[in-house]
Amino acid sequence: MTDANSSDLISAGREALRQGHFADAEHWLGLALQTAPATAELMFLYGTALAQTGKRDDAIRCLTGALSAAPNDAAIINNLATVLRQSGRLDEAERQLRRGLALHPKSPDLLTSTGQVLRAQQRLAQATECASLALALALAPDHAEALTLAGLVLRDAGKAAEAVAYFERAITTKPDHAALHVALAESLLAAGRLAEGAAEYEWRWRQTPMPEFPVPLWDGRALGEDSTLLLWSDGGASETVRLVRLAHALHAFVERVIVAAPAELHWLLASAPGIDDVVALGGPYPPCDAHLPIGSLPHRLGLRDEAIPAETPYVAADPTRADVYGPLLAGGGFKVGLAWSGEAGVRAPSLAELAPLFAIPNVRLFALDPAGPTAASAGLGDKVVDLSACLRDVADAAALIGQLDLVIAVDGPIAHITGALGRPGWVMLGRNAHWRWLAGHTDSPWYPSLLLFHENGGGWFGIAQEVANSLALFAASAEPVPTVDSARAAGYARYFAGNGLKVGLALDGDTPLLSDLAPVLAQPGMRFYALDRRTSIQAARNTYGAQIGDFALAESSPPDAAALVSQLDLLITGDNRMAATAAALGIPAWVILPADAPAPRARGAAIWLFRRVYGDDWRGVVEQIDQALATALTPLQARAG
Repeated sequence: MTDANSSDLISAGREALRQGHFADAEHWLGLALQTAPATAELMFLYGTALAQTGKRDDAIRCLTGALSAAPNDAAIINNLATVLRQSGRLDEAERQLRRGLALHPKSPDLLTSTGQVLRAQQRLAQATECASLALALALAPDHAEALTLAGLVLRDAGKAAEAVAYFERAITTKPDHAALHVALAESLLAAGRLAEGAAEYEWRWRQTPMPEFPVPLWDGRALGEDSTLLLWSDGGASETVRLVRLAHALHAFVERVIVAAPAELHWLLASAPGIDDVVALGGPYPPCDAHLPIGSLPHRLGLRDEAIPAETPYVAADPTRADVYGPLLAGGGFKVGLAWSGEAGVRAPSLAELAPLFAIPNVRLFALDPAGPTAASAGLGDKVVDLSACLRDVADAAALIGQLDLVIAVDGPIAHITGALGRPGWVMLGRNAHWRWLAGHTDSPWYPSLLLFHENGGGWFGIAQEVANSLALFAASAEPVPTVDSARAAGYARYFAGNGLKVGLALDGDTPLLSDLAPVLAQPGMRFYALDRRTSIQAARNTYGAQIGDFALAESSPPDAAALVSQLDLLITGDNRMAATAAALGIPAWVILPADAPAPRARGAAIWLFRRVYGDDWRGVVEQIDQALATALTPLQARAG
C-alpha cells in the first residue's frame, strides 16, 4: 500500500473518531499501522480508538508508545491518564497528569482529567479546585469536560440542584453528547425533578444501543383490545423491583402486560398487580404488539413527583416459603437482616467497616449476603448467622425479610425488596449514591418504610456508627436473646434431679385455666413447674401447690427463665416470652392458641401448636395434650419397667 493510501486511512480514522464512530476508527487506523510508520500521532489516534472500543490494555500500550515518541505532548498525556483512570490505575494516572501539568500548567484538559482522578480518589475538595481552575475565564469558561467535572463533584456532595446548571452549560457546547444528557438526567432526578429527568434519561439509548425487537418501541398510545406489551428489565434487579409498581397503569393502554426479567425475580414480580406473565429476559418472547424498557416507564406514563405511587406492599412473600425460616429465627432479641453487597461497580463496605453494628446488645444479625469466610476473616463469624445459602432467589429473601424486625442494607436488591414489601429497612448510602434516593433526603418517596443514612465524611465506618446508635435504641426494647448462665442453671439443677418427665407450665395469655388441665396434671410419671405468676397463683388456689414447683420469678427475670427452661423436657405454654425462650434454646414447647390467634411469635423445630376450634371450649385442646403426653410417656414407662 502506498504512503498516499496510508495517509487516506489515517484521515479516515481521524474523521471517524471525530464523528464518534469508534469501531470504524479502530479499523482504519489499524490498517494504517500495517504499512505506515508508527509515529506518535498514529499511535495516539489508534490508542484513543482502542480506548473508546473498550480495549483498555491495548490502548495503554499504544498510548505509552506514543508518549515515548512525544513525551511532552499534552493530548497524549491526557488520553493515557484517562485510560489509566478508567482501568482503576489511579496512582499512575495522577503521576502522568502531575507531570503534564508541570509542562502545561494552563491546560484545561489536564486540569479536568486531574480533577476526575481526584474525584475517583474521593478527594472532592481538590477535584472542585481543578474544575474551578479549568473554568476560569482566562482558560476555558465553556470547557464541556470541566463543566461536567464541576457538576459531578457537586452531585457527589449532595448538591444535585446546583449540578444541573453545569450540565446544562456543558450541553450548550456539545448538544449531541449523550453522556452529558444522561448526567443531566441523573442530576434532575436526584434533585426531585422527575418529569424532566425521566425525559432526559431517554438519551441513555444513544450511549448504549437498545436491543432489537421484532415489534416497535411503545410510544405511549393505546394499543387496543387483545394487545400485549412486553416490559423488559433494563436497569438491573433493583430498578426492576422499584418500577414494577407502575405496570398496573399500563392496562389503561394495553390488554396484557408481560414482564421479561432475570430468573431470580420471577416469583416476586408475578405477585405485583397488573402483571399477566413473567418470562426470561433475553427470550424467546411470546407474541406481543410493542415493547418498552422498564426504565422508560416513568417517562411514557408522564409520572410527576407528586404522583409517585408509594403504596406498599406491592409485591408479596410466599407464605409456604416463610414457614421454612421460622425455626431459624426462633427466639428473642431484635432480629436484623444485614446485606452489604450492593450494585455492580459501586464499592461496598467490608464487614470490618460495619463493625459498630456487631457490638449492639440484644441484636441478632442474619446475613442476607454470602458471609462465611468473609465474616470469619473479619473476626465476626460468631456474631452473624449466615442465611445466604438458604436464599435460592429473591422470593426466598422476601419470605425471610417478612419475619425480621429490621433490614439494614446498602443500595441493592435486598433494600428494594424490603421497601417493596413495606417492611422496615435502613439503607446505607455511600458517596455517589444512586439518583433514585434523592440528594439530601433521609426518606424515600418510593419506599415509605425505608430510612436513609448518607455518608457524611466518615466513610462506611461512620455510616455504620450512626446506624448502630439508632439500632441500640430499638434493640433495648426487644425481647432479650436467651442465653443460659451455666452457674445459674447449676443452682437450679437440684430441683430437677430424679426421674420423671419434667414439664414447665407458663399459662400467661389466652389459655385454659389450670383446673381445665386437671387430666394432664393427673398423668403419672410427670413433674410440673410453674414458670409465671398466673400459673403459680392458680396452682395455690386449686391445691396443686404441692405437686407444682413454684418458679414464677422466671416471668420477670430472663436469665432465670433461660436457666430454668433449659432443665425441662417439655414446656406447655401460651404464645408468650417463655415459649420464645424455649424455641431459642431448642426445648420442646407445646403452644396453646385460641381459635382466632395469628401465627405464633414462638417458632422453631421443637414448637408444636394446639389451637382451639371456633365455637368449642378448651376441652378439645386438653384432650389432645393429654393424648400426646400419654404417647410421650409410654416409651419412658417401658424403659422404667
